[in-house]
Amino acid sequence: MVRKRKSGKFATEIRDPFSKKRIWLDTFNTAEEASEVYQSKKLEFQEKLNKAKNANKKRLFLQTVNLGCLLVIHH
Repeated sequence: MVRKRKSGKFATEIRDPFSKKRIWLDTFNTAEEASEVYQSKKLEFQEKLNKAKNANKKRLFLQTVNLGCLLVIHH
């Protein structure tokens, strides 16, 4: 989130999707600077979330394949 302060500067913070806590990014002179930092951090979190989702999908796939192998072996 980017907010304009009474001083005219722009404060930036973002919520960590893992810990659910707010992370203070900094205060900037322009909205563009603040937005750039916010978007960069947002992209970083999106990449981490995608890696976690892909790891879960891979794990679930391997569990399914292993379960399928066990079922074939026992029949």
